[in-house]
Parts: sequence; structure tokens; C-alpha cells
Amino acid sequence: MAMIFGIAFLLTGILIITLSFVESVKAPWYVPATFGAFFLILGIALTFGRNGIIIDRKRGTMIHWFGLMVPMKSNYYRLDVFDHISIRKDIHHGDKHTYHVYPVAIRSKNNLATGMIFHEPANYLQARKDAKKLSAFLSLPIVDVSSGKEVTREPDRLNENLREKVKRSRKLEGTLTAPPIMISKIHEERKKLIINIPPRKLTMVEIQRMAFLIIMGFVSFIVVAGFEHLKNIRVNQLPIYLPILLTIILFAVRPIKYQAKKSWKITVSDKYLKVENIGSGRKITTKIPATELEELVIGDPISLDQGAKRISPSRNFLIHIFNGPSKKAITATSNKTSVTFGHGIEERELDYLYKLIKNKITC
Repeated sequence: MAMIFGIAFLLTGILIITLSFVESVKAPWYVPATFGAFFLILGIALTFGRNGIIIDRKRGTMIHWFGLMVPMKSNYYRLDVFDHISIRKDIHHGDKHTYHVYPVAIRSKNNLATGMIFHEPANYLQARKDAKKLSAFLSLPIVDVSSGKEVTREPDRLNENLREKVKRSRKLEGTLTAPPIMISKIHEERKKLIINIPPRKLTMVEIQRMAFLIIMGFVSFIVVAGFEHLKNIRVNQLPIYLPILLTIILFAVRPIKYQAKKSWKITVSDKYLKVENIGSGRKITTKIPATELEELVIGDPISLDQGAKRISPSRNFLIHIFNGPSKKAITATSNKTSVTFGHGIEERELDYLYKLIKNKITC
């Protein structure tokens, strides 16, 4: 993508510079030449700019180089100042959409400002794969905080599954006590634990968000249409405006109600974890064998403070309005897939379900 923009800037710069030699152009020659030089330099940098990282384990050094096709400037780092490979969650804002990325970096816990980002994939599983390669190559542990909870994986246990980890650490959840009030329905069936999480009711916060969005929509409509014009509206003109008003209401209500209408069916045995996500007439099934399940954590899948990039207060506010307050959920991950479920459940119930699932699949 950068190269496409670079070629466009490069050609634009050449075109503007040639205008400085055309006699019919009334502007002084140095005006188009200056603008053309700016676009030309920017185009060259985007088209031919390169950077790379060279790691020398024998010498214990890492070189980050920059240049035009070949290295022209290099920054040197000592490997012994770094003590882990990190995975974080970040939010990137494009021109038309916002999306998550998962920067994989080499860092030091003593100085978090010191570090080098190797890759920023939009796919979490790709980030895990990249981090494991780096961890194996440099013999450094992986510290994953993408879920909002710190999970550490040692370089000699990169592919250890959850059952092996529990047996090694002997950290069992012990006696479990269910919360007095739960929306989940739990029962045993042929040595399988079945958990049904039904659609939940809208919370007061979600109702307030819908009301806020509807009010903002109506205010925007009045500003655009004009208050004086709307005062003089006739009855026969109402069919023209009703679809607009209905669209505003649907825009405010539908995304929030869609989140509340989601339901899950979780099937857990000593052999696998199966999650069926049901919403808007669709069912998405994810199945992870127990021998491949590596992580089971309670985390915040929409956390905004895990990345290194800053988010402007206005953007942060809008994201908070549309997505609502952060809701913890359970995330299960293997090398092949990852699934998150249980958004919006009360935290005591979510913690109980997490421990119940963990005990069942690691027994």
C-alpha cells in the first residue's frame, strides 16, 4: 500500500516540477519546483524506503536499519537488555474503519519504553505464531497482555497445553461455590458439562447509550434539515421524513440489542471444548481439543489501554459510546483458533464458569 502511494506522489512530484519549465505558467518557477520537490522526496521515501532487523545471537546484538533499498542508517541494541517477547492489543484507526492489531515486540520489564516492534498483525493467532518463533530463537519468555491479563509462557514450554500446565503447577481451583443468582443453565450429560448462556436483558447503561444516540441523531437531523424548515412542515411531507427518523432509531438501537441477544452453548469434556455462538439467526461453532487448548483466561477483549499507540480522547469517547463499558469474557486459545464468550455476564458468575470449565477440561 505504501508503495502505491509512493508511486503516486513520485509521479505527481515529477509533473509539478516540469511545470516550472513551462513558459505559460504564470507562477514563479520556484513555486512549482518547491511543491514538486516535496512530493518527489515523499514519493522516493515511500517507494524505495526499506527497513529491517538483523539479530546476531553470537555477538548478542540486534541491528535495526533504514535506507533506500539498502541500509543507510542503523541503530544498534544489546540483546542482554531485553528479557521478554511481548504481545499487546492496539487499536489502529484507518480512514474508513477501526481495527485491532497485536504488536509483537522484544522488551525489558525494567524499562518498558525500550523495545522493538517486529510485526503488528491484525490476526491474534498470527501474533502468537510470530512471538513463539522469536521466543524459541532468542530463548526469551512470552508475556501476553492482549486480553488485559498477563499470561507468561516460557521458551521451553511454548506448546504446553492447559492440562499439562495445571498438572505441572498443581494449581487446581478447589471447591467451587455457585453465585446465588445466575443466568446460565448448567447440567451434566454423558460425562459432558453443558452450559447454556441465554440472551440477557439490557442493562441501564445500555439503555442510556441508546437514548443518548437517539437524541444525538435527532439533534443532527434538526441541524441538517433546518429548524425553521421543520417548523413549517406539512402533514403530506411526513412520509418523506419518517424513514429518516426510523433509520436514526435503528442505528442507535440495533447494534446494542444485537450484543444483548447473543447466546452461547458451551460443551466441555476431558477431550474438547466446544463453543456455539448463537445470534441473529446464525450459529458459529468453535471446537478445540483438550490436547491443543493452551490458554483459558478471563480478559477484556475490547480493552483500549494495552497498546503503545495513543488514542485521542474524542475517538476514545466515541468507541466507548458505541461499544459500551469494557465487558470481561472468557477466551480459549490454541495454535489454530481462538474463541471468546460470556460477554456481559456478571463477574462472579463469569469467574465461576471459568473455574468450572477449567476443572472439567484439565481433569
